[in-house]
Amino acid sequence: MPAQVGAGDGETGPDHAAAVGLIRRIIGRAGWDRDALWIEGDTGTGKTSTAQALARELDCPPGSWGYEEIDGDKCTVDEVRRLDETVARCRLFAEQWRVVVVNEAHAMTARAIQAWLTFLEKLPARWLIVFTTTEPLRDLFGNFNHAFAGRVKEIRLTKFALAQAFGKRLREIAKAEDLDGRRPADYVRLVQANRGDFRRCLQLVEMGEMVRPSRLTEAQQKAVRNLVRRTRARKRRAAAGLRRAQSSRGKAKARKGPKAGRPKK
Repeated sequence: MPAQVGAGDGETGPDHAAAVGLIRRIIGRAGWDRDALWIEGDTGTGKTSTAQALARELDCPPGSWGYEEIDGDKCTVDEVRRLDETVARCRLFAEQWRVVVVNEAHAMTARAIQAWLTFLEKLPARWLIVFTTTEPLRDLFGNFNHAFAGRVKEIRLTKFALAQAFGKRLREIAKAEDLDGRRPADYVRLVQANRGDFRRCLQLVEMGEMVRPSRLTEAQQKAVRNLVRRTRARKRRAAAGLRRAQSSRGKAKARKGPKAGRPKK
């Protein structure tokens, strides 16, 4: 059963110190020196952002020598073997952490999982492996599922619980870009209205959604209007496509007519 980051853990969010604190409480007491996490959640819940925040806490930020991200569909047996070969080289930097984040981990093959089983069983000190995915681990890898689940700690991020933290982070970004003109509660409502999709909210902030109209430049106002028009046009096209599909199904049924009964003998 994955640990739930749910309602009540509202301070958990991308690039937020409380996210790291919460995960550390889940994975064990202070002083842990190696681990493997399986972070699952819907799109926009901050899975990769949380992994990156944890890496920063370990003084191993994205872009540093010790940090690496791999796409699940490219995480092959050879990739796992390559990581295994780097263990010996990393011993020269024993005091530094090594953080590997595997995004879309559900795309890994059964053979790759088998290689991970061997690697995780002898996970070196100061290594952290984080698997992020939109899929629950349950029955994902067939015969290897039970063994793999025993080598990782499952954590589930939920959108509702992150709204407050996401809103706070959005406001920080808006202030830094001089795009802030709303109350903190407005940012939380923005996150909730977009169902916790942080990427979508960030796009809206960058387009001036949270700036009062009087503060928008002419270019910013035009960009917002264009975005609104594109969104409305996309919705109209989707509705028209649905109506056409329904009409086609109705005509097809009409052409077939009622099924003829069996002739009487």
